[in-house]
Amino acid sequence: MISFAKRLKELRKRNQFTMLALGNRIGVAKSTIAGYESGFREPSLTVVISLAKALDVSTDYLLGISDYPKAVDYSTLNNVMEIPKASGEFQWDGMILEEDELIEIKRVLEIAIQRKEVDLRKLK
Repeated sequence: MISFAKRLKELRKRNQFTMLALGNRIGVAKSTIAGYESGFREPSLTVVISLAKALDVSTDYLLGISDYPKAVDYSTLNNVMEIPKASGEFQWDGMILEEDELIEIKRVLEIAIQRKEVDLRKLK
């Protein structure tokens, strides 16, 4: 797992911010950013959120918990997995899936999402 200090420095450089510019953007001094990047200082939760917004990443990514820069919005699962209104609209490997089969697939996906959410809560 990558450290917060290393991830912060990497993201700051990737976004072409100087320590001064990033500090000004979130309302802290350049020396504060330097302290975070060296590991001598730890930011408050409010500062972590401000840094994540300024660097356009999730807090989990910034903290080194996740390797995915953007947070996954699990609440959109229902929007992504809409059950087609008419039979034959959804196929897998050339086979038409019926509504009851699609409902079962949706249940499996929901279980996988619930497990993922539990795993993410354990990391916090």
